[in-house]
Amino acid sequence: MTAHWEFAYGPKVFHQRVAELNYPMLANNIYNKETKKLVYPSYVVKEIGELRIGLVGIASNIVDKTMPPWKDFFFSSL
Repeated sequence: MTAHWEFAYGPKVFHQRVAELNYPMLANNIYNKETKKLVYPSYVVKEIGELRIGLVGIASNIVDKTMPPWKDFFFSSL
């Protein structure tokens, strides 16, 4: 799970935390309400030695039910 409690602090703090990461925020279930497009990449493929490893990001599927509403995002439950 790539994000859960971070949403409780609101969009401004969430965006600050994402900007501080030294890795990409991944989430295959957070969409922009206006464009209906993903806000963050769904996955990344890393090459470690001779291995290719796929990492998939999924934000908690109960965020929209347990956290304050966000005006710019919506969350799918997949």
